[in-house]
Amino acid sequence: MHLQYFAPSIVNDKVVSPPPDVVNLGLDKWKDCVVGYFLDRKLHFKAVKSIAESVWARFGLVDALGNEEGFFFFQFNKPGAFRDLVEAGPWHFGGKLLILKQWHPQMNLEKDQLKNIPIWAQCYNIPLELWTALGLSYVASAVGRPLYADQMTKEIFFAPEDVLRIPL
Repeated sequence: MHLQYFAPSIVNDKVVSPPPDVVNLGLDKWKDCVVGYFLDRKLHFKAVKSIAESVWARFGLVDALGNEEGFFFFQFNKPGAFRDLVEAGPWHFGGKLLILKQWHPQMNLEKDQLKNIPIWAQCYNIPLELWTALGLSYVASAVGRPLYADQMTKEIFFAPEDVLRIPL
């Protein structure tokens, strides 16, 4: 990597103020990045990278990075990788739950003190008569507050006219 010198200038009390095209270049590079961390002790970076490379190649994983605070940065080359990862999870690396967030500009890297953790619940042997948005909502409510169905359930089992209607 070849770096160049740019004379510092103070703009809006900031010493480093690159032009918008430089910022846009960085935004484009990181737009499909997913940030992850473990709730308890972190795993060694080499283990996380090795596991991610073996299980996330199908999602378009390009690279994995880490920092000293226990955050991991996963770069993907496929738009929508974050949603695909969340739908295929939860993800446990080395027996530890990996919390994932979609990267965004000016992201504050803080580990949330979680009181609730959204999880995917897989339910089996649900009677066919409950395969409606309302029926599955009742089944999922036995586990917790349902948020939404995964993409496959939505595409396979629900026609566009299958709208959730709750009698008042």
